[in-house]
Amino acid sequence: MELARIQSVGSTILVTCQTRAFGVRAVLLEAKTNVVEFVIECARRAAMCESTVRWETMDLELLSERIQNRDRAGRDAYIKRIMGLFLVVSLVVCNVGESQEWAQKMFKTTTYNFGTLARGSKPEFKFDLTNRYKDEVHIAGVRSSCGCTIVEITKSTLKHSETGQIICRFDTISHIGAKSSVVTVTFDRPYTTEVQLMVSGFVRRDVVMQPGVVEFGQVRKGVAVERKIQIEYAGRLDWQIVDVRSNNTDYEVKLEPPKRLGGRVSYELLVRLKESSPPGYLHDHLTLVTNDPMSDMIEIPVEGRVLTDITVSPASLALGDIRIGERIIKKIVVRSDKPFRIVDIHCEDDCFQFLPTGGLRKTHIVPITFVAQGKPGRINQRIHIETDLDQGRAAEFIATATILTGTPETVP
Repeated sequence: MELARIQSVGSTILVTCQTRAFGVRAVLLEAKTNVVEFVIECARRAAMCESTVRWETMDLELLSERIQNRDRAGRDAYIKRIMGLFLVVSLVVCNVGESQEWAQKMFKTTTYNFGTLARGSKPEFKFDLTNRYKDEVHIAGVRSSCGCTIVEITKSTLKHSETGQIICRFDTISHIGAKSSVVTVTFDRPYTTEVQLMVSGFVRRDVVMQPGVVEFGQVRKGVAVERKIQIEYAGRLDWQIVDVRSNNTDYEVKLEPPKRLGGRVSYELLVRLKESSPPGYLHDHLTLVTNDPMSDMIEIPVEGRVLTDITVSPASLALGDIRIGERIIKKIVVRSDKPFRIVDIHCEDDCFQFLPTGGLRKTHIVPITFVAQGKPGRINQRIHIETDLDQGRAAEFIATATILTGTPETVP
């Protein structure tokens, strides 16, 4: 943290800032706006780093020393006249490294290791970021320090409480061995800064996978799907896969006996997605456990999405920061592949009000009203939607909000 002092005398503002990079700098600025407004703006910018702002009263003796070319009587008279206009603000200013803090806080994590990968696999990782601030955030661009990582932005402009992703895909065809990359994300709004994301992994030369990912695609709930992966190894004749592991119990795997020919070992892996798999995205991996003492585990990416008869968009409704007594209205979209009616919408929190749409249609746009009341704090509410589809099929979504104290104001 660096210390800056902003002093105002009449229409003149003296800014003194000490930094590690540049030492002490003093700049005289002629204030063209109200001094208090200027100081508040400086404090607001510092608050982006959650800095501390402290107001102080200037000691008369110190003030006297800064007034030149006056006699003693003149100095004392001048001090009395401008005493009411003199303000000193001591605030913490972020240096180059610390200016990244406000942007870094939007990311859940800034590092990821893909582990050991087979050549030909198609691993990817999504760095999630959420705009925690009132100001709109804009990503100006991303770049990678290594060709082993291909980067994509899902959403470059994020309003308050909106979420985006930086997708990093590891190239296991052109790059072999231990690889690491620094992905630099550049922001130009509300302030210019950069955040570095670290990606690493080890690509084996002797293990090849085809296809490079277990891709289930879009699957209807209640339908089982199977995919096959060919795994080939060139090297030791006694090399073998001894186990296939996953933390996801919705997968069933079957490993066919190996085929060994001319110094090569090949396996066929059958992966089955169970009928009981819940709706949602699949972004997972299987782990091959081998008898290789140097590198005994290899990861296989798993991708897909299990769909329901009814979908709700957005699946997570972010209402943002709302002060007690304030009312906000958002809309959700409820869809199905055949016409249906919404019978009821309900949840356990009385702060929510619903107005189900009538009629038989494939798409319903439903307004959700939230009135902030009760104690300040975080709200995380599951909302249930009942329909007249077969067997009374239903859907759910999550609504989140933060209730604040104070006078109600408009929240974007």
